[in-house]
Amino acid sequence: MVSHRKSKLRYTRYKRNAMANGDIEFLFRFRDLVAKTIAEHDQLIEAHGRCWWGWWKRPTEATRADVWGPLAKTASPPSPVPVGLFDSGSGIVYVAHVARVIPPAADPNAVVPVPNGDEPLIPEYYRTSPFSRAWMQLVAIDRKPIDFFEKYSFAEAPPLTNYTP
Repeated sequence: MVSHRKSKLRYTRYKRNAMANGDIEFLFRFRDLVAKTIAEHDQLIEAHGRCWWGWWKRPTEATRADVWGPLAKTASPPSPVPVGLFDSGSGIVYVAHVARVIPPAADPNAVVPVPNGDEPLIPEYYRTSPFSRAWMQLVAIDRKPIDFFEKYSFAEAPPLTNYTP
């Protein structure tokens, strides 16, 4: 897939092996291709107290209502939900705090806009991109990476394309 944006976002549902408060249930994958993703979003959070993080769905990828629905139901400004942001280029995982979600539309090809007037809360490098299919409003990104891969496992195995058990 050719992308004009520096960050490709993927998500997976996870559970922590050991019990702890503030566990992350969702991991969203990105990769810095044309900009520093975390720094760009963090600058907007510093300036405005929040930013929008767009999800670029692959054409063959499902809209994953099983992920976006629960996240949208639980995230709120008074109780942001922690999620993981996985930089697949460096292997680093950051914790971000989601206050609102705009889930994908029923039409998998539909572009989902942020609320009118919130466009300045999207990093400039993809602000006018037509590829975002869902949005998370982030109110914080913890700059210290977490030790993720030995402490979390899949809550359920992800579906494999073109595979029938």
